[in-house]
Amino acid sequence: MAFLDSAGLVVEDDVNCSIQRCRSLLWELCLGIHTTGFAAPTVEFGVHYTPLPYEAILEILAELVLDANDVFVDIGCGKGRVICCASRRLLRGVVGIEVNDALVQVARSNANRVRRRRTPISILPVLAQDYDY
Repeated sequence: MAFLDSAGLVVEDDVNCSIQRCRSLLWELCLGIHTTGFAAPTVEFGVHYTPLPYEAILEILAELVLDANDVFVDIGCGKGRVICCASRRLLRGVVGIEVNDALVQVARSNANRVRRRRTPISILPVLAQDYDY
């Protein structure tokens, strides 16, 4: 449940936040990866890293019409949560683009460890505008 605080900002209650954290940890255990946490931007106009909830990722992936000829590209893949989930589908490839070197290393480690992967994963340390789409 969310509510407005005295400043008019939306605040999640502690119970929902705790439930979401528990769900994330269960997914992390199931997938064999570690994608939780926060990282500050490392480039001008960059944004911080904080992962989407697994429920949102799975809903988004379910809405995409992808087949074995498609390549899924995650721009700003962070630690690789989305690409690890996408790699469990049968695709031609999954590509993660990330400019933060520390996050690239974590994403590569997660890509190597993700359980039930059906698609090869590549993590590229490039700026989004420099990737050849």
